[in-house]
Order: sequence, then C-alpha cells, then structure tokens
Amino acid sequence: MSYIDVDTLRRYIGTDATSDDDELEAAIADAQRVIETITHREFECEADTTRYFDYDNCVDGNELTFDYDICQITTVVNGDGATVSASDYVTNPRNTAPYFQIKLKLGSNIAWTYDDTPEDAIAVTGRWAFSITPPDDIVWATKALAKWFYKQRDTVNTGAGEPLMSASGVIVMPSTLPKNVADILKLYERFRP
Repeated sequence: MSYIDVDTLRRYIGTDATSDDDELEAAIADAQRVIETITHREFECEADTTRYFDYDNCVDGNELTFDYDICQITTVVNGDGATVSASDYVTNPRNTAPYFQIKLKLGSNIAWTYDDTPEDAIAVTGRWAFSITPPDDIVWATKALAKWFYKQRDTVNTGAGEPLMSASGVIVMPSTLPKNVADILKLYERFRP
C-alpha cells in the first residue's frame, strides 16, 4: 500500500526509462516512511482492523479516546460484549474525520463497562488511518520527497539536508527536508500526548 506507484513517480520525474524502477520503488518507500514518521499518521487504509482499549481509557464513563486516527468506524463493542449502535455515540471531531474520540450520548443509557478485566475490554473496528485514500497534498509531498531521495541516490554525505547513504545503499533520513515538503507535513502532524 503506497501513496503513489512507480509509474506516477516516473511521470513526475519526467522519464520513460524503467531501468531504475527498483530505485524508484525504494525512494517511494523511503518518502512514505519519512512522511508517516514526521506526522505520526498513516494516510491510506484498505481494510478494517480492530483495536482494543482499556476501560481505564474512558473518561467519566462516556468518552473513549483513541491512541490513533480512525477515519471510518464500522463497529464498537463494549466490554460486556454488547455492540454499541452508531446512534448511541458521537465522534470527536463531530463532522469530519479523522476521529480521535467517541462519546456516548447522554440519552443512550449506555456506559463503557467490562465483564472480566478492564484491559482490552472495548473493541473498535474500522479504518485506522487519517483517510481511506491520501489527500492530494500528501500525494504531492510523496512524489516530491521520493524524487528528492531518488536524485540524491549517488550523494554520500555532501552537506546539511542531503541524505546519507549507508554502505548498502540505504538512504538514512536527513536532518532537514525540502522546505515545501516540510511545510505540508507540519499541517498534518498529529498531536501525541
């Protein structure tokens, strides 16, 4: 699951040659890893997965705060095994994903609970990412950063902001990134308490 494919990067770079496809693929992987590391987010999700939360994560018995972005909630199962209907909770933020919390409605007569143990009592299934498909500016940042990594492939520690190449040819994350990419990534940085 990549934000862009090799054909997209090849067009962005302006080449038809396929001889460097392995290096282009590596540049895409490096760019995506850097983007996700800096923002503390994933920007694409192809399938539902389930994450588990301790009862102790609940605030005042009605708010459940997530440890990661979720852009689409499929099911919520309370600690007693009962499915919580989507009509019994609201998301935070209310009208736009990704969500960082769900709050049980006061009129729902439901509270977070558990039967046997509070650890991993509540199960939330959905698309755990910022979005199902990456936003356009993240796609652009991936292309620009992958191109930058690709162009630097022959560079060996030539100065600030340029990647370092290990003996095996692996790019090590530089201390600074191209400013236009860094500016976009700042907009998406996830607050982590």
